[in-house]
Amino acid sequence: MLQSSGSLFRLDVCSQWKLSHGDRDIPLAGRKVRALLTYLVLEKHRTHARETLARLLWDIPDEKLSRASLRQALLQIRKSCDDSDDLFDQLSRSFVAIAPDRFGTDLDSLQDRIRGDLPGPALARHIGAAGDMFPGLDGISKEFDDWLRTARQHALRQTLGSLEARYVQADESAAARLALAEAAYALDDLSEPAVRTMMLCHAELNNRPAALSLYRQFYDRLEADMDAEPSVETQDLAVRIKLEETSQPAPAPRPAQPVSAARPPVLVAVLPLQSLGPNRVPSYILLGLLDQITCQLASFEAPAVISSNTTRRYMDDTPTLETLRRDLNANYAVFGSIRVESGQACVAMQLVESESNSIVWSKIHYCGIDEVYDLNAPIANEIAQAVVPFVNVAELRRVQLQPVEQLEPFHLMLRAKDLIFQMSRDTFFDAGDLLQKALEGAPHFSQSHALMAEWHSICVWQGWGGSPAEHFEAIERHARNALMLAPNSGRAMALLGHNRVIFNRQYDEAIELFEQALEANPNDAETLIWTVPTLAYTENTDSAVQNGLKSLKLSPLDPLLFRNEHFLSLAHYAAGNFNEAIELGLKSYQRNPNFSANIRVTVAALTAVGRGTEGRELVERHRLIEPGFTVSDYVNRQGFRDPGRRSDFGAHLISAGLPR
Repeated sequence: MLQSSGSLFRLDVCSQWKLSHGDRDIPLAGRKVRALLTYLVLEKHRTHARETLARLLWDIPDEKLSRASLRQALLQIRKSCDDSDDLFDQLSRSFVAIAPDRFGTDLDSLQDRIRGDLPGPALARHIGAAGDMFPGLDGISKEFDDWLRTARQHALRQTLGSLEARYVQADESAAARLALAEAAYALDDLSEPAVRTMMLCHAELNNRPAALSLYRQFYDRLEADMDAEPSVETQDLAVRIKLEETSQPAPAPRPAQPVSAARPPVLVAVLPLQSLGPNRVPSYILLGLLDQITCQLASFEAPAVISSNTTRRYMDDTPTLETLRRDLNANYAVFGSIRVESGQACVAMQLVESESNSIVWSKIHYCGIDEVYDLNAPIANEIAQAVVPFVNVAELRRVQLQPVEQLEPFHLMLRAKDLIFQMSRDTFFDAGDLLQKALEGAPHFSQSHALMAEWHSICVWQGWGGSPAEHFEAIERHARNALMLAPNSGRAMALLGHNRVIFNRQYDEAIELFEQALEANPNDAETLIWTVPTLAYTENTDSAVQNGLKSLKLSPLDPLLFRNEHFLSLAHYAAGNFNEAIELGLKSYQRNPNFSANIRVTVAALTAVGRGTEGRELVERHRLIEPGFTVSDYVNRQGFRDPGRRSDFGAHLISAGLPR
């Protein structure tokens, strides 16, 4: 173990749980206190909502009691660590963030040792502890167990990747490489790169029987447990060893990148905007816009965006797409120009797919020069809001014909999202299967958890089977996972608030979550739109309409525009603006006639203004989508806070012709 120095606190989580400072061990009483500190340290680069932490470790109905328990646990951590004032970067009534530079772990030390100069056999012995990570912390809550499982998987993959990066190095001795590969094999006995390296090293050490014996064991293991065979590369190596063709060592397998350093499946490069014409825009303004657009894109979990510190090198020399692919591995590039004349600015933007050189999205924006110079840069947010959905649509088209088995988790999520919002029962459950595969491949991807929560929500409201209680449990779990993995994600907060109202009518909790969400992401269309139904249900109709309109303005070409139009239609219905509700509802229906929630609001608004006969087609469509639907059952779980409003809404639905 590395000796901690200075003000660094050391947390050991391999083989034993121990907190220390220098030579002094620090006792922490209570498994949940230890679990809390473990979570904060392992997630030390994130800010955590207190509500999330309380639910994570004290999963009890009494929220006040769970938050009080959290306060006591945080107080114990502070006192045990000598009441250090700089122990936390943030410790407010709503959020907690531990100071990342005050804590180190033995997992960090393990990675340092793997990358360092410790001889292979000595390192291999040291790694033995890594197989038993986070001892004594299981069983605290289902939510924490889920996190613990993914944290173990992440640490294991990172360790295996770092080991592989070293045991394939040609300058290591055969004995050292063998010991490193054996350590990796002990952690994962299905690792073919480790098996091949062990075979090669045995052969180099003139012990071909050991190499072939290892191959036979591995072959039998795959055949018995997985009904599979080793890869062609491994089989070829075995043949070469049998033929004694290893007098010259075969090329070592290429190292796999550690998980933490793996390149994301989709990368976007934002290039500095070019100033055109005689009235030049200062370079500091152009670089400021570059930083703003990049930061706005970086607030989304995917696609990944290349740092503006990297792309600013192209300020006066716009690169070719081939250069961007070669130097940055960029799949997409955002180009732009600004031309200023008579106090007005023309901003032209393009999103281009780098391999095909095709334009995915383009826009010309006219504005006053003041908007370009504005520190808040609203145009930067507008560009980012457009880029993300269009990249997603382009990626979905690109992989549309690829077999599911070849898709990465990000693309599985995109395909699932496309199927979900077709709102067809025939493909809806296929979407659930795709999401499950995406989560198995990338359990830390918050967008997949958020979409899975939405999938379960739609299941209930479309009446497509399963127990509502089971669906709600899954919604809560996945929405909380999404928020836990992206604590500053306004989308995750707003989605959680929306479902709290839809299923439990926890209006005040939801509005508090919405306030936090909009504080974190005030100009995100998705965050805004999730607030609209609850605001409409709680008589905050002006805010509901305002947020709905702003969302449509920020994302006018959103692939899910039908849903956004429906939510705004609901807001207008709640405000008594029935004609506006009808107009938006009919637009939503034309885009997606299978969205039954929209049909209900639209026919209710038509009935409210005496135009019920115009909704007959919609009513018949609703009967096809939800054959077992009855108004009496639906109204009991409908979202309006005022029972009188629920009753009026039900009366409108019955008058429209829906089954009583």
